[in-house]
Amino acid sequence: MNCYTLYKRHGSNTEPFSYNSDPNIWVRGFTFIEIMIVVGIIGTLTAIMTPNYLKYKNKGKIALAISDIRIIERQIMCYWVDTGELPDSLSDLANYNPTDPWGNPYQYLKIDGLTAGVVDNPSDSHPTAKDKPSDSHPTAEDNPSDDINAGVLGKMRRDHFMVPVNTDFDLYSLGKDGKSQSPFTAAASQDDIVRANNGLYVGLVFEY
Repeated sequence: MNCYTLYKRHGSNTEPFSYNSDPNIWVRGFTFIEIMIVVGIIGTLTAIMTPNYLKYKNKGKIALAISDIRIIERQIMCYWVDTGELPDSLSDLANYNPTDPWGNPYQYLKIDGLTAGVVDNPSDSHPTAKDKPSDSHPTAEDNPSDDINAGVLGKMRRDHFMVPVNTDFDLYSLGKDGKSQSPFTAAASQDDIVRANNGLYVGLVFEY
């Protein structure tokens, strides 16, 4: 039974839904094949656009992390000028953004002053018998700063030649993967956004 018969049975003068008000014009809906073609086109456009969208979204986060690092760097420098020393941690700063665009805390390592005795100590290059202490095997209790210096040296960010990239302080984001290792050659470090060359460079490790 079609719709036309139902309309006529109830005595309605309304035309069936398959007709327009003009009897010479037919109103035709989409067929299943046409709908599937449209869905396929939309799916194809989505597959093309989504990776580009995610790429540009990640670029935006990288740019924001670079901006954050520059702001924190200026705050550290102001603290250094005001107090005469670098902050021990970022929590010493009055106001800063503690997390990067991926939700991970920014990483900071104080270098200046702590490593001076390890990296630069020319007076110890040729010690004389007079300069040598009676105990030839000093313990950590005799010089606890050596443990601190060794710890800092082990955490310092290093370039592809294993040379420290900063002499004042390290400041960086763990990047999208939230992982990192000290050397720039490590796979986990490639997406890190780092401060290097004492602030002359801020950007991705793999572009350094």
